[in-house]
Amino acid sequence: MRRGDSPVLGTARPFPYHARMMKQIFAAFLMAMAFSPALGAEENEGGIGYTGYRIQLTPIMAPYMTPNGLRYEVLTVRLRLPEGSERPGCWMIPIVHEKILMYLYDANLTQADFQGQRRDVLTKNMFDAVIRASDRSLYTGLTLVDANSEPITPETDPRSATLSTQCR
Repeated sequence: MRRGDSPVLGTARPFPYHARMMKQIFAAFLMAMAFSPALGAEENEGGIGYTGYRIQLTPIMAPYMTPNGLRYEVLTVRLRLPEGSERPGCWMIPIVHEKILMYLYDANLTQADFQGQRRDVLTKNMFDAVIRASDRSLYTGLTLVDANSEPITPETDPRSATLSTQCR
């Protein structure tokens, strides 16, 4: 065996050749994964996050610090599913719920985090925790329910109401 040959692959090609080839394969894989949700949204003639059903999780007690000690804020979370991923999205709900709880416990929140623009940042960070726990193809959005939100009822959205009760 000559210098630069690959002892693992048993070829006369040097390691940099294999590294370049693996980088190209990895880049092609990332491109395919990056464009697959966008292509699916164009087929459904809807934007990402505006199609599919919603699942409302059970309320979560989010801890936050005040000068007087630890307090809790009740959060109700809704996840939006893309078309066709109801079954795997429903299956992942208990795991996602736990990951949201773990994120909220580690986030060192204050009372200001639940209002205004910081609430939007909290929503984005919670959705990032959901994506890290599952996959971007399972959920397209996360919403924190407030007093002005429309409730999910069997009359207004029967499939979302059914999924919200079954996927707990």
